[in-house]
Amino acid sequence: MSRITVPDVGEVNMLKQLRLGWVGSYQLYMRLFTNDFTPGPLTVYTDFVQPVLSGYNQQMLTTWSVVTTDPDGLAYTLANTATFTASAGSPVTVYGYFITDVSGALFWCERWDVAKTYGPTSPVESPTLMRLRQIP
Repeated sequence: MSRITVPDVGEVNMLKQLRLGWVGSYQLYMRLFTNDFTPGPLTVYTDFVQPVLSGYNQQMLTTWSVVTTDPDGLAYTLANTATFTASAGSPVTVYGYFITDVSGALFWCERWDVAKTYGPTSPVESPTLMRLRQIP
């Protein structure tokens, strides 16, 4: 199973928002990346290359489920499924997604276990799971 990565800059951004309280007017966006890149703690926004296809747009995460605890005691919440479509261009390989606010501040990212093809005849759907746990 793939894991999300919260880079150092993402931790700072999350704490800032938690301090302010996640107000309804504050939105997060999912974006895809096409570079064969493995995110880590020092990842920043400019490390990602987004698809260059007509019709590609970041997708707003508008709905989050009630925070729930799984059988292992880990808290999680699910966002709406983001669907990316393209209207023209040659298909590209996407390796994962990253989450930002409207200004591009990076929060977290995930490299999928299996890359996906994205293009005019191959939309990409991605559910967003945010699970919080302490890693020893």
